[in-house]
Amino acid sequence: MDTDHVDGRGGAALDELIARLQADAALVAAAVSGAPSTGADQEAWVARAAACQRVLNAVTGAQDAVIVRSACIEWQLSESTGELIQVHRGIGYAALDAPDILAPALGASHAQAARRVTRAVRIAGDGPAHPTGLSGLQAAMVQG
Repeated sequence: MDTDHVDGRGGAALDELIARLQADAALVAAAVSGAPSTGADQEAWVARAAACQRVLNAVTGAQDAVIVRSACIEWQLSESTGELIQVHRGIGYAALDAPDILAPALGASHAQAARRVTRAVRIAGDGPAHPTGLSGLQAAMVQG
Protein backbone atom coordinates (compact mmCIF):
# COMPACT_ATOMS: atom_id res chain seq x y z
CA MET A 1 0.00 0.00 0.00
CA ASP A 2 1.33 3.43 -0.87
CA THR A 3 1.44 5.48 2.31
CA ASP A 4 4.28 7.87 1.44
CA HIS A 5 2.06 10.86 2.17
CA VAL A 6 1.83 9.99 5.89
CA ASP A 7 3.80 12.73 7.71
CA GLY A 8 6.55 12.65 5.07
CA ARG A 9 8.13 9.46 6.42
CA GLY A 10 6.23 6.98 4.30
CA GLY A 11 4.29 3.88 5.26
CA ALA A 12 6.56 3.25 8.24
CA ALA A 13 4.91 6.12 10.11
CA LEU A 14 1.46 4.62 9.58
CA ASP A 15 2.74 1.21 10.65
CA GLU A 16 4.24 2.74 13.82
CA LEU A 17 0.95 4.43 14.69
CA ILE A 18 -0.95 1.17 14.27
CA ALA A 19 1.60 -0.71 16.41
CA ARG A 20 1.28 1.91 19.19
CA LEU A 21 -2.52 1.71 19.03
CA GLN A 22 -2.35 -2.07 19.30
CA ALA A 23 0.00 -1.86 22.30
CA ASP A 24 -2.20 0.72 24.01
CA ALA A 25 -5.28 -1.45 23.47
CA ALA A 26 -3.47 -4.36 25.11
CA LEU A 27 -2.62 -2.15 28.10
CA VAL A 28 -6.26 -1.09 28.44
CA ALA A 29 -7.44 -4.71 28.28
CA ALA A 30 -4.93 -5.73 30.95
CA ALA A 31 -5.95 -2.84 33.22
CA VAL A 32 -9.65 -3.70 32.87
CA SER A 33 -9.15 -7.39 33.56
CA GLY A 34 -7.36 -6.55 36.82
CA ALA A 35 -9.79 -3.88 37.98
CA PRO A 36 -12.35 -4.65 40.70
CA SER A 37 -16.00 -3.89 40.07
CA THR A 38 -18.73 -3.05 42.55
CA GLY A 39 -22.30 -1.87 42.11
CA ALA A 40 -21.23 1.66 42.96
CA ASP A 41 -18.90 1.69 39.92
CA GLN A 42 -21.55 1.14 37.24
CA GLU A 43 -21.65 4.76 36.08
CA ALA A 44 -17.85 4.82 35.67
CA TRP A 45 -17.87 1.48 33.80
CA VAL A 46 -20.63 2.70 31.46
CA ALA A 47 -18.60 5.87 30.76
CA ARG A 48 -15.57 3.68 30.01
CA ALA A 49 -17.67 1.51 27.70
CA ALA A 50 -18.73 4.68 25.85
CA ALA A 51 -15.09 5.82 25.62
CA CYS A 52 -14.07 2.42 24.24
CA GLN A 53 -16.88 2.67 21.68
CA ARG A 54 -15.56 6.05 20.51
CA VAL A 55 -12.14 4.45 20.05
CA LEU A 56 -13.71 1.54 18.13
CA ASN A 57 -15.60 3.97 15.91
CA ALA A 58 -12.42 5.90 15.15
CA VAL A 59 -10.43 2.74 14.43
CA THR A 60 -13.25 1.38 12.26
CA GLY A 61 -13.26 4.64 10.31
CA ALA A 62 -9.50 4.38 9.85
CA GLN A 63 -9.82 0.73 8.83
CA ASP A 64 -12.50 1.67 6.29
CA ALA A 65 -10.07 4.13 4.72
CA VAL A 66 -7.35 1.45 4.62
CA ILE A 67 -9.73 -1.15 3.12
CA VAL A 68 -10.87 1.32 0.45
CA ARG A 69 -7.27 1.99 -0.56
CA SER A 70 -6.52 -1.71 -0.76
CA ALA A 71 -9.71 -2.59 -2.63
CA CYS A 72 -9.15 -0.10 -5.45
CA ILE A 73 -5.88 -1.75 -6.51
CA GLU A 74 -6.31 -4.42 -9.14
CA TRP A 75 -3.89 -6.82 -10.78
CA GLN A 76 -3.90 -6.69 -14.55
CA LEU A 77 -1.91 -8.43 -17.26
CA SER A 78 0.25 -5.93 -19.13
CA GLU A 79 -0.26 -6.32 -22.86
CA SER A 80 3.19 -4.92 -23.60
CA THR A 81 5.26 -7.01 -21.17
CA GLY A 82 3.00 -9.94 -20.33
CA GLU A 83 3.63 -9.32 -16.62
CA LEU A 84 1.09 -8.79 -13.89
CA ILE A 85 1.00 -5.16 -12.79
CA GLN A 86 -0.93 -3.31 -10.12
CA VAL A 87 -3.41 -0.78 -11.43
CA HIS A 88 -4.92 1.85 -9.13
CA ARG A 89 -8.56 2.30 -10.14
CA GLY A 90 -9.33 5.19 -7.80
CA ILE A 91 -10.83 5.52 -4.36
CA GLY A 92 -14.35 4.09 -4.35
CA TYR A 93 -13.64 1.29 -6.82
CA ALA A 94 -13.64 -2.27 -5.46
CA ALA A 95 -11.73 -4.94 -7.36
CA LEU A 96 -13.56 -8.24 -7.64
CA ASP A 97 -10.82 -10.06 -5.73
CA ALA A 98 -10.64 -7.51 -2.89
CA PRO A 99 -12.68 -9.66 -0.46
CA ASP A 100 -10.49 -12.70 -1.18
CA ILE A 101 -7.31 -10.69 -0.62
CA LEU A 102 -8.61 -9.02 2.55
CA ALA A 103 -10.40 -12.01 4.16
CA PRO A 104 -7.27 -13.60 5.68
CA ALA A 105 -6.00 -10.21 6.89
CA LEU A 106 -9.34 -9.53 8.58
CA GLY A 107 -9.68 -13.06 9.94
CA ALA A 108 -12.99 -13.28 8.12
CA SER A 109 -14.78 -15.53 5.67
CA HIS A 110 -15.14 -14.45 2.07
CA ALA A 111 -18.76 -13.42 2.70
CA GLN A 112 -17.84 -11.35 5.77
CA ALA A 113 -14.95 -9.71 3.92
CA ALA A 114 -17.21 -8.94 0.95
CA ARG A 115 -19.69 -7.19 3.26
CA ARG A 116 -16.84 -5.31 4.95
CA VAL A 117 -15.40 -4.14 1.61
CA THR A 118 -18.85 -3.07 0.38
CA ARG A 119 -19.49 -1.15 3.61
CA ALA A 120 -16.06 0.48 3.61
CA VAL A 121 -16.37 1.55 -0.03
CA ARG A 122 -19.83 2.98 0.61
CA ILE A 123 -18.68 4.95 3.67
CA ALA A 124 -15.03 5.83 2.98
CA GLY A 125 -15.01 5.71 -0.80
CA ASP A 126 -16.85 8.98 -1.33
CA GLY A 127 -15.17 11.09 -3.96
CA PRO A 128 -15.54 12.65 -7.38
CA ALA A 129 -15.09 9.34 -9.22
CA HIS A 130 -17.50 7.41 -6.99
CA PRO A 131 -19.80 9.79 -5.06
CA THR A 132 -21.65 8.19 -2.15
CA GLY A 133 -22.53 11.28 -0.13
CA LEU A 134 -21.29 9.64 3.06
CA SER A 135 -18.05 11.55 3.63
CA GLY A 136 -19.65 13.21 6.66
CA LEU A 137 -20.30 9.83 8.23
CA GLN A 138 -16.69 8.82 7.57
CA ALA A 139 -15.45 12.03 9.19
CA ALA A 140 -17.69 11.48 12.23
CA MET A 141 -16.48 7.91 12.62
CA VAL A 142 -12.84 8.94 12.53
CA GLN A 143 -13.64 11.48 15.25
CA GLY A 144 -15.09 8.67 17.35
